[in-house]
Amino acid sequence: MVTPPKKIEVGVPYWDYLLFDYAWAQSLEQEWDNLDYVIRRALDEGRDAAALELFLPIVHFLNVWGLWDKRLQLSREMCQAASRLRDPSEAWLWIDAMGYILSHQRTSEWEEVLKKGRVVAEQFGLTDALILAMSHEALLHSCMGDSDLAIEKIESILEQFDVDSVPRYEKVRQIVAARAFASAGWVYRLKGETVRAKEFFERELELRRSIGENPAPVLARLGHLSLRLKDVPSAEKLLIEALETAGPKDLAQINYDLASVARRKGEVQKARRLGELALEQFARLGRERDVRKCQELLDRLSRQCIETTDQAEREEGHQTDEE
Repeated sequence: MVTPPKKIEVGVPYWDYLLFDYAWAQSLEQEWDNLDYVIRRALDEGRDAAALELFLPIVHFLNVWGLWDKRLQLSREMCQAASRLRDPSEAWLWIDAMGYILSHQRTSEWEEVLKKGRVVAEQFGLTDALILAMSHEALLHSCMGDSDLAIEKIESILEQFDVDSVPRYEKVRQIVAARAFASAGWVYRLKGETVRAKEFFERELELRRSIGENPAPVLARLGHLSLRLKDVPSAEKLLIEALETAGPKDLAQINYDLASVARRKGEVQKARRLGELALEQFARLGRERDVRKCQELLDRLSRQCIETTDQAEREEGHQTDEE
């Protein structure tokens, strides 16, 4: 495994590779099957330290590659390995590696994972990990319909954690601050306060860029919100920029939103092409709800295409009658 350059090391093994060159992460994807085999063999042979050393550098890449199920599966096993080694990375694996994926899947396991991560973080005195757990808990409460408690937790984070003046050399704290802004954005978005959500995502984007983290996921979110706010030009600009460094898990949503942009601009054929691409990508990721969403968009586009054709034929017939 390649050692990360000193300039991006953050001093915490779990986070050290987050800021690695994105192009390198993409080139490594073709080696995933080999890495998976070696990690699995180390686990099977009880070589916990070797397995953890191999897994931590690629845990974030699995997210970029869209391998969510694999990230969950291996993270569960790595938590056991880290526990046997009394390695503090266990806290980050529970809270971030698993917590992040489960926050999107919104399963009952999400709350349990955060509780386990909190226990480990408290054992090791990991203040930043506890703050990240609280950020996830705010989003969890929001998803459960308790937006008041969710906002209360977000405000508590912002009060005790001066996210606007985190020193640049405290990389882990900057990373956690970016994720706190992300959770705040999601909480307000779920509450229906789109403008407020956009403000938090913009602050997250600023932090991500300042620490060298891939901005694509936030650009995609901001593009989606701009679309909801009916600012089609801004949405298109943000989504196209997001495409430059987007990984598989973000590409599908970006293409879906770009299809929506094209539909609003009256570019029906372009919208259908992008919608079909998004449908294929969502299907590959196993995201059934999004597959249905894409199919509904394509159905609307088909009806729109038929209506446009009928209208054109009527106009042509009317013009012929006049002649």
